[in-house]
Amino acid sequence: MHGQQVQQLEASPSRRAATGALLASALLLLPGGVLGARADEDAYSDGAAAVGESSGAPDTTITHKVYLDIAIAPTALKPPAERTLGSKTAIPLEDGQPAGRIVIGLYGNQVPKTVANFLALVRSGALVDTVFSRVLPGEYIQAGGQGSRKMGQMEARALADAGLQMNSDETSASAFKLTHSRAGVVSLSLSENDDDPGVKGRFGYAPLEFLITTGPGPVPRLDGLNIPFGRVMDGQGVVSTIAQVPTFRANERTSALNRIAQQLGDDRAAGVRRKYGRPFKAVIITGAGELPLDS
Repeated sequence: MHGQQVQQLEASPSRRAATGALLASALLLLPGGVLGARADEDAYSDGAAAVGESSGAPDTTITHKVYLDIAIAPTALKPPAERTLGSKTAIPLEDGQPAGRIVIGLYGNQVPKTVANFLALVRSGALVDTVFSRVLPGEYIQAGGQGSRKMGQMEARALADAGLQMNSDETSASAFKLTHSRAGVVSLSLSENDDDPGVKGRFGYAPLEFLITTGPGPVPRLDGLNIPFGRVMDGQGVVSTIAQVPTFRANERTSALNRIAQQLGDDRAAGVRRKYGRPFKAVIITGAGELPLDS
């Protein structure tokens, strides 16, 4: 089989689901198991369920509601004179002006592990004082990056205390069934993840970034590559406000040179692309929490 065909098979959600089940079976054969007997049993159950999932309609029942309070600062970073060695953050948190609240309903039946991890971030406070790293008007806004707290990202220490789970949804075909067909779709960002390569290379790294589609139209290029796990129930106007924040955009010449560099295998091309859509104003998550379902 040609290499291209192999890549296409490996990239499909159904193939990832089957691979997950086989991996889980292999773990059960290991003495003691790397993750422990209980974790191996859970992994096997999740993987086997993924292979045998029905082709029915996705379950978009709202099982949990959460909120994100948003503020927008005039600049992305504090002035250099204020970014001292002992400063805890370079983000101008105190300059942020309230922009409103985004209320999100979560699909805990459809993608339970993805929702559980997002709830863990909300409940632990790991998202508070972090920033949106990418704004692409007409497509999506993105937050939940990992890295340095000083730069408005989630640090490893905070994540270690959050109680995150191994996310078997990433190998489940059903997790990719929902589409990005409207404004307000909330997805686990996989294809659009812009975490630094050094962060992705850390032991135990798992993608946690999430995106929210801005509308007004669909974003089909995200379909099948990212995991929709909820929708905006209130505050889509806040999403629209964030989408209007000025960002870094490459001109046509720079974009053309970047494409050439990418074709030549120049690693610097990926670094430049990660800056596309970077806001010139800090869009800060100032608060996050869970709401009653009937609120």
